[in-house]
Amino acid sequence: MVKRVLIIGLDSAPWDLITQWVRGGKLPTIGSLMAEGAAGILRSTFPPISPAAWSSFATGMQPGKHGVYDHIHRRAGTYEYTPTNARVRDGKTLWQIISEQGGTVGVINVPETYPPEPVNGFLIAGMDTPGQDAEFCYPPALIRELEEAIGGYQVFSRTSQEDLEQTRSALHETARMRIQAAAYLWQRYHPQLMILVLMETDIIQHRFWKFMDSRHPQHDPVQAEQYGHAILELYQDIDRQLADFLVQVDEDTAIVIMSDHGAGPLHRKIYTNNWLLQQGWLRLRSGLSSRLKYALFRLGFTPENAFRAITALHIGLTDRVAPVKSPGQKESKGLMRLFLSLKDVDWAQTRAYALGTNITGIYLNVKGREPQGIVEPGAEYETLRQEIAQRLTEWVDEVTGEPIVSEVYMREEIYSGPYLERAPDILFDCYDGRYLPFVSRGFPTNALTGLPHLISGSHRRNGLVILKGKPFQRGISLPDYRIEDVAPTILYVLGYGVPSDMDGRVMTEACTQEYLSAHPIRRVESSWTPTSNASGYTAAEEAAVIETLKELGYI
Repeated sequence: MVKRVLIIGLDSAPWDLITQWVRGGKLPTIGSLMAEGAAGILRSTFPPISPAAWSSFATGMQPGKHGVYDHIHRRAGTYEYTPTNARVRDGKTLWQIISEQGGTVGVINVPETYPPEPVNGFLIAGMDTPGQDAEFCYPPALIRELEEAIGGYQVFSRTSQEDLEQTRSALHETARMRIQAAAYLWQRYHPQLMILVLMETDIIQHRFWKFMDSRHPQHDPVQAEQYGHAILELYQDIDRQLADFLVQVDEDTAIVIMSDHGAGPLHRKIYTNNWLLQQGWLRLRSGLSSRLKYALFRLGFTPENAFRAITALHIGLTDRVAPVKSPGQKESKGLMRLFLSLKDVDWAQTRAYALGTNITGIYLNVKGREPQGIVEPGAEYETLRQEIAQRLTEWVDEVTGEPIVSEVYMREEIYSGPYLERAPDILFDCYDGRYLPFVSRGFPTNALTGLPHLISGSHRRNGLVILKGKPFQRGISLPDYRIEDVAPTILYVLGYGVPSDMDGRVMTEACTQEYLSAHPIRRVESSWTPTSNASGYTAAEEAAVIETLKELGYI
């Protein structure tokens, strides 16, 4: 049995790309861990979105149980959205379970951990933190300690929507800072379990994929000379930093390298609410204001087109424009009031709508669930779902002629649990992930599809996992596991019982037969009961998080 576990999360790290670089000798530290441990594909949640995936990692549960599906969620009884955070996530986490049983933990930068909860150890919240001025550490004095020990800790990278060089430099800087903080805290506090997540690997694939991929429709050979190796270079920098960190790790520690999902090229955006409007399932108000905004919308007066125009000026305005607010907040001043938005939807005549950041889902406007629902539960609900599902499979990109939707699912085909109602009624998958829905305020542009602007890479379900240490076999390839399988495996190798309500299972194929024989898996009853807590943020915190999601290209 191991005494300690160190988990390094490389957000968005794709199995195929990492193994290719390892074979080429470009990532020696990760390559050594693969050679000395068990490695394979780790399947993410569907859709593969970081808040949902890291919540499933933390709890060992699928989204229907922990309640997180996206960066945002629909406020119950409204048509508004609000960002998710630790208050929205349910289910006991790895660090809660271990803390309650007297073990010590350290958690650094895991999504859906704000506000930081008391643990038997320390916790530094992740990307759902409202800002650098928020109280993002437990205990609160930890931030002062990090200032004295390593010069401070930044929650976010200082990236730019226009300046690629600044973005690249900032991602290297914060990745090094996080690893430095982890190395210090590992040595200082000796936690039994420590988790470090590097979101920089996710941000860089979103922004720089097109420079690396010569087949990408937006590939620019000139810019590729400068930025074509940016993604690899960040991984190589992280690989070197990890080599220095892992010198501190002894043979009684198990090391886990993992990603919450993979990555791949994003070729086209799709605009689900525009499609629903075209199909007649979504209707607009007939008042003068909405008719005027719709006329401007058809002429191309949209948030995305305005954003492109500002960016084309190359004068730094993009990084200073006001954040897009959620429908529940006060409208931004000026031009934002003239853009078509969800406030212009005639809910009394609307049967279906989309809401989210880039989740591939559609909600029905159900009577008794939505405030102005018109779709009767039962037969009408099911008939409409089937009609929309069939029409989705027939959706063809009017520009490229390519089919867009490969698979359509009803939510209960994917999820189950007390939070099934938070999921969209219909979900769909796009061919090879090259198409991705963008919803935000509802109508970001007037097209059905279009080229992405800020991001050129997106998520895929195949992440990776590497398990190295005494319990695990050396140099073997694993069968595909699910991200829910990580939590029970970590509890098992640390000698804890595996709660019966976890959807994941222990990765027994990774373990040696000797270890499995000497340490039988213990299943224990769970003490968790659903709380349905979705209090989220204050209005000011919500605005700050929405701005962060906008800067990352999710809204």
